[in-house]
Amino acid sequence: MTGAFERKLGAAYTLAIGSFVAASLVWLAVSNSHVYDMVGSSALQGIGFGIGYAALGTLAVQHVPMDSTAIASGVNSLVRTTGGSIGAAVVASILASDVIHGTVPPTLHAYVISYVILAAGACLAAAAAAFNGLRYREP
Repeated sequence: MTGAFERKLGAAYTLAIGSFVAASLVWLAVSNSHVYDMVGSSALQGIGFGIGYAALGTLAVQHVPMDSTAIASGVNSLVRTTGGSIGAAVVASILASDVIHGTVPPTLHAYVISYVILAAGACLAAAAAAFNGLRYREP
């Protein structure tokens, strides 16, 4: 599915679509009291991550000389892993800082704040990818 998007829109716009879909965390920030909220949001996130990660690999090698594609792919993998680690650390610190009084589990408020921050990051990634598409005028 991502290949069709990339052929039609270009890799940068495909990444923007994937990032925007991954912002489905807003759903959980607004509505989180039913099982279908988690299932629906997770399904949209999975689609967004699948589209985005596939396009990210293309973008990583698209703007480098052919003999540097392995390096670009490695840097892409490194940055993606580092970003995931930083995101996990930020969410863990938010959840650990706001727990139900006298217990260990985080409050609902801590989860909502985490969802909002992650959704904002996904929207920023979508904006950066769209800007890249405008800058390089992909088909």
